[in-house]
Amino acid sequence: MMRWWWFGPAVTREEISAEMRRMKEGGLGGFELAVVYPMALDDPASGLRNERYLSPEFLDKVSFAARTARELGLRMDVTIGSGWSYGGPYITPELAAARLRSERREITPDRMQVPRPVPYDGDRLVAAFIGRGSMQESDPRTFRELDLSGDGPIALPAGNGPRVVLFYFASHSGQIVKRAALGAEGYVLDHFSRPAIETHLREAGDKLLAAAGTGGVHAIFCDSLEVYDADWTPTSSISSAPAAGTTCGRCFQSGSATRATARWKCGATSAVR
Repeated sequence: MMRWWWFGPAVTREEISAEMRRMKEGGLGGFELAVVYPMALDDPASGLRNERYLSPEFLDKVSFAARTARELGLRMDVTIGSGWSYGGPYITPELAAARLRSERREITPDRMQVPRPVPYDGDRLVAAFIGRGSMQESDPRTFRELDLSGDGPIALPAGNGPRVVLFYFASHSGQIVKRAALGAEGYVLDHFSRPAIETHLREAGDKLLAAAGTGGVHAIFCDSLEVYDADWTPTSSISSAPAAGTTCGRCFQSGSATRATARWKCGATSAVR
């Protein structure tokens, strides 16, 4: 097996066929197809043209590669998505990778309420706690959750000595897909979110599998799972960890794709068009 990167994507059928025949002649058993950033701008004089990722022209090349692989007896694996990590232009802010941000404030013992903090754009206050001690020497065993109901100041229990209030905000990580091909730019998806994963499988996975045809893809993979600071999803709570088992890298069930449906180990079902 070898890694086969399509830069741009700017490929031709002639080039695809020639390189795959060299793979066969060199004794390789197959390839991992990954589509990444353009190496050069379009140049009509030389015939160089970067096609948009998932465009009909690009998917035609994927279909040609799959047919040629079957003819040559080569195994074909495919990255579901371009660049890394999973994401793209169809990932809205609501489906994008999220993180939990915190703020700490030290208060005097006589305070019975604190102003409700104003979150940054896109942030949401999800929890607050109060505990004994200073900013440098707070006792984690004493922290208790505060009632955030209502819109005004947040009520505090009576206390003595210095105290610390912790605020937790749900926010976006802001990460975008790295090394994306033309037309594949966008937010990295929330890998803890089933709606985000199903959107990605529908928008990218279904189209790639349909282009390759039944049995054309042996396995799928994620080029690199670098989801920096993503530790939160809107369905999480402070007292429980985010749901596990929803990341779909390498989750495709080999041999399960048919003309009607594609099934994924995470439980997502999406139509193959």
